[in-house]
Amino acid sequence: MKSIRLITYYCLSLALLVAGCTTTEQAPGPGTVLVADELERFESAATVDEVRHQIEKLPKNTSWWTVNGQDMAWNNKNLNRIFPTVNVYRAGPVRELERHPMSEIADHEVDTPNGKVRFADFLKSDLSTCMGVVIMHRGKVVFEDYPRMEPYERPIFWSVTKVLVSAVVSILEHRGQVEIDKSIDTYIPELSQSSYAGITVRNILDMATGVDCSEEYYDTTSCYYRLMETTGEAHWDDGSADNP
Repeated sequence: MKSIRLITYYCLSLALLVAGCTTTEQAPGPGTVLVADELERFESAATVDEVRHQIEKLPKNTSWWTVNGQDMAWNNKNLNRIFPTVNVYRAGPVRELERHPMSEIADHEVDTPNGKVRFADFLKSDLSTCMGVVIMHRGKVVFEDYPRMEPYERPIFWSVTKVLVSAVVSILEHRGQVEIDKSIDTYIPELSQSSYAGITVRNILDMATGVDCSEEYYDTTSCYYRLMETTGEAHWDDGSADNP
């Protein structure tokens, strides 16, 4: 049974530039840089020793995702410390989601081995491994909690990325820049020599490609595992392919 990764994503870029500081009882004049008396202390997501310890615990002959428990939780939130990553910054304003909290969600009782427990309490208990959860109803956030996550941490997206990619493709389609009934190799010619040749963009968006590639995470001979080897996400050796 595949692990269910509850994921949410935050990207922190912290830059503090203090060009000058003027202490005066008068109203600040033009060009005056105001600095808060006490800045909120920044805490790293993990200490150097913790990072070294966790990296030493990574499997040596298989992939990082094969571990479980607290090690899996740490890996899922700290891949940027394990693999080279790139920050992609937004180029415009953020549209804030409206909030309409529904207390009945937090108060809803769920069945657990220890009996019925409030949903909000369950999330924070040892019975749960949830990192973060957001529930939306009619376009508004009605429940939100991050029991095992800090705002500055950057958990992996996993399959939620599909939603973002499809949203971008929808925008491009609306602009007339992509025709989703054309084959994917129209836009990525390299795929014309692969199993994806002739498959439409619409098929891919619907996850209905029909490509015979079993999603076996632990079988090193499986199509999916071999694909992950080519991207560097899975353990690889001299016999691994170098192109997806």
